[in-house]
Amino acid sequence: QIFRGEAYEWRRSRELEQQLGTITYAWWESLMQKFFKNESGATAIEYGLIAALIAVTIITAVTALGDNAASTFTTVADEMA
Repeated sequence: QIFRGEAYEWRRSRELEQQLGTITYAWWESLMQKFFKNESGATAIEYGLIAALIAVTIITAVTALGDNAASTFTTVADEMA
């Protein structure tokens, strides 16, 4: 009688383990599908690249205008002296 009880418990725990394994696998599969379907990360990268391009453009323009402005101020200062 005791032996049958232990065998039953072992079989029941094995069935439970298999059910939990199936649930865990289904949860993991669902998580991976959501991860690969989600495109918000790609959108964030695209916005980052656009912001970087705008920053490079602004830096280039300010550098070019800064050199122009410096030479203009030097010329005006020389004429005033």
